Amino acid sequence: MEIPEDDSDLLGKTAIEIESDLKNRDVIMQHGLVEELTGPRLFGVSKPVEEIISSSTPWTRIRQLFNSDPTLSDTDLSKTGSRAIRLPLAIGCIVGVGVGFARLLTAYDEFVRANRLTAWRTREIAKRRAADYSSLKAITFGLSTGLKATFLAAGCYSFPLLLTAWQGKTSWWENAAGWGSACAIYCMGRGRRQMLVAGLIAAVPGLIYGSVNCVAARQLGLTFEDMYREHVTVMTRNQFVEP
Repeated sequence: MEIPEDDSDLLGKTAIEIESDLKNRDVIMQHGLVEELTGPRLFGVSKPVEEIISSSTPWTRIRQLFNSDPTLSDTDLSKTGSRAIRLPLAIGCIVGVGVGFARLLTAYDEFVRANRLTAWRTREIAKRRAADYSSLKAITFGLSTGLKATFLAAGCYSFPLLLTAWQGKTSWWENAAGWGSACAIYCMGRGRRQMLVAGLIAAVPGLIYGSVNCVAARQLGLTFEDMYREHVTVMTRNQFVEP
């Protein structure tokens, strides 16, 4: 029997090799590289996901909802927060540009009818005055209407989402509160009675939509609780430690 000069096969691994293997195991468990070896997800070093969720504050949930970190952009929570910002702005821009263009045409007709008997010094002056008048009316009306549309869209979509993040769960009443509040504030200049009537009228479809949305979200696993749990899990894998 030949005895090898290197007795490493007989003695097994050295202490340095064992220590290296243990470090590799810790890295695998902390980063979640192998599902079978990870067990409960850890936040940083020792905080489990459920503990993070239960100890989260309303401000923390709202901040994570609008988190702009590119590594978290694929989570449903980040997509929902991004949509809550972009959707009202997009609606306001589309509505503002559309009504502004329509107002441009009507303002030109108004100018022509109002100055039918006006004697202009030159044709160029008349055209310039007509263009100035039409542009001013179109920009003013389009901007004001676009801002109103943005406010209503934010009140009907973004504000209920803020209420959901504040309480940390999806409920049936957030849309009713958001829709009613937005329409009531929209009618602020028309008196308290009109504000109350507008708020109550808007709250009814908001209540119906909120109830249907709550049931559908629970069936599809898209409640705020589900999205926030997924978001925190991704954070733990990437080791984003909350201050």
